[in-house]
Amino acid sequence: MTTAVEKRNKSIKKKPFFEDEILTLCINNEKELYNKFSFFSDEPIDSNIHELEINDEVINYLEKQLYHVPPFFPVKVELRLKQASEEKFNHIEKTIKLAIQEKLFDIEINLAKMRRNSVLLIIGGVIPLSITQIFSTLTTRYALSELFLVMTWVFMWKAVELIFFNRPDLTRRKSRLRRLLKAEFLMSH
Repeated sequence: MTTAVEKRNKSIKKKPFFEDEILTLCINNEKELYNKFSFFSDEPIDSNIHELEINDEVINYLEKQLYHVPPFFPVKVELRLKQASEEKFNHIEKTIKLAIQEKLFDIEINLAKMRRNSVLLIIGGVIPLSITQIFSTLTTRYALSELFLVMTWVFMWKAVELIFFNRPDLTRRKSRLRRLLKAEFLMSH
């Protein structure tokens, strides 16, 4: 007699480890890839397409597609272009990777800020706690002692929230973006 877990495991079709995962990005019009407005003005850009930045929706789409790929599988990104030339393909690949690198840089900055803030919050939580422990005269002033105790817990909880709740999301996103950065890009028509 088979258990429910064995039935479930039999129904799941497992892929061999060596098989690649291919993410497909279909591009009908090359202008869809790029931001439609410049950084400094609200007027649409119709100038040289090589100076434009990749639209965030493209990176977010690839990231969402990669979310369902097992972590140790090699990843390939297939770009389906209507009018594909080698030069155009190389430019698109380069600008997508540059946009991913910029996002990785922003995540690194946010992680560094998070680490710094959590250390400062822990120090800010330890100081009121140590004040209440060092000065035993505060035991006669119950309200002041409770105020320092509440301040300690607030600072400590915010540090714990940054370290254990906010940081894992950023590190997961960072690992997905690194996988996209290492992905091999393929061209198809």
